[in-house]
Amino acid sequence: MKIEVFKSRYVNGLDTRFKLVNNSVLFFSLDKDTSFNNYFNIDYYTLLNYFKTKKFNFIYLPKTPFPKSLESLLSFYLPYIPQERLKKIDFSYDALLQIFSSIYQENDSSYIKYYRDFLLAIEYDSEIKNGLILFRNDTYYILELINNEPNHNFNVIDSYFNALYIEDADIFESPRDLNEMTCFLDLDDITKQKIQEIQKQLKALKVSGQLIYALPIIKSLLGEYYIDFNEQKNNQILITSDYRIILPAFNNLEINFSHLTKVIYIFFLNHPEGIDIKELKLYEKELMDLYLNISNQLDYNKMKQTIEDLVNPDSKAIYPHISRIKSTFYSLMDEQFADKFIVTSGNYGNSIKYIKAILPIQLI
Repeated sequence: MKIEVFKSRYVNGLDTRFKLVNNSVLFFSLDKDTSFNNYFNIDYYTLLNYFKTKKFNFIYLPKTPFPKSLESLLSFYLPYIPQERLKKIDFSYDALLQIFSSIYQENDSSYIKYYRDFLLAIEYDSEIKNGLILFRNDTYYILELINNEPNHNFNVIDSYFNALYIEDADIFESPRDLNEMTCFLDLDDITKQKIQEIQKQLKALKVSGQLIYALPIIKSLLGEYYIDFNEQKNNQILITSDYRIILPAFNNLEINFSHLTKVIYIFFLNHPEGIDIKELKLYEKELMDLYLNISNQLDYNKMKQTIEDLVNPDSKAIYPHISRIKSTFYSLMDEQFADKFIVTSGNYGNSIKYIKAILPIQLI
């Protein structure tokens, strides 16, 4: 009995969040001999039910359909990858589905490429050629199979689980409730729904095992673009002469706000040291000047009243705008990127607000 244990959450130094769903078991074989595949193919449903009793998700690639387009998921989780690059990958990937689908039905050993690519993606390199990859709590357990006799394999697998003392767990864990997560507290319902849908898509890919097909693509993309994706480029924000807000590192993504929300966002960009929102009254003239430049309203008195309400410490009028800024970024990209651009504070409830992005704005 041979078991290897290791942790691997990163590809090229960046946490992609594209790991297997917790409590998964994946069969792999790097041998051209199809005996192991024949056993797992014939006894697939027996093994699937066995792992269900252990509350583990069993993944066997020959029984797993190819995934559909991954473009929307990749755009959200890796927003800095050029869109034209994703479109090329998407096209070639669709072509692969048609070309290889019939081959895999006839020759299970063709999956060796995907097994090898997956092992490389999770940074595993060892002499084990046939076995099971068990993933739980950010830890990989590689369980070696050395005999292709059905009864022997089943007994060995059962012994592995007993030896590892795997505690009960529910594989069908739901994504965390957004309403319970601090970072999502003040998101609007539409943004929550969009993020929840992306979570469901990603979870479905993980549970089915289809994500394994995508890992080589993700690893290739990260290797191609991660070197250039540094903090300086990541945090660059450009403001055009007509006050458009552009993120050049994210495919020149434009951030759209209402006029007053845009005024507030640019105001915070102008103060990287942070602003105590209890003292907004001190910045009334600066805010008014920005509003006059950005807004298309013609009623000066109404605009003046809007800014007076905004800086009034008793009105709390600024909070909805801070929430909208957060909702906008969270709807466009994963929180690991969005958090750098939202108006936030050192801890929840702190009145000093700032934007984490390091570089000051640049006017173009």
